[in-house]
Amino acid sequence: MPDPIVAALRLAGFALAHAAWSVEDGEILCTLAMIEIGDERELVRYDAGTIPQSVARAHDDIREHLRGGGHAALVMDGYATPDGGARTDALIVEIFGDGGRSLGTLAQPYRPFRRSRIPFV
Repeated sequence: MPDPIVAALRLAGFALAHAAWSVEDGEILCTLAMIEIGDERELVRYDAGTIPQSVARAHDDIREHLRGGGHAALVMDGYATPDGGARTDALIVEIFGDGGRSLGTLAQPYRPFRRSRIPFV
């Protein structure tokens, strides 16, 4: 059986890749979570009026799902300010373990999509 932390980090990478794919064409990211319990993996989206509302709903849902074990990765759109840099758009990933216990948070900066002024022919 793989180390639970390694499994949670792999799930976070998978969730982050899915989220990056979702925003690459300029779409707005709907807060999402990858939840893995045993051999079952589920993608859940949390639609709400604001990102904080969707994140609150996600936290409640993830805690409920992980009561008996498993792990999850929650991805939301946000901002990050790297050391010595300027504030930038970022995908924020929260990683959860058994019982919904927080294992950590990471941020992946990205540039918002902009259409080229030169049309493809």
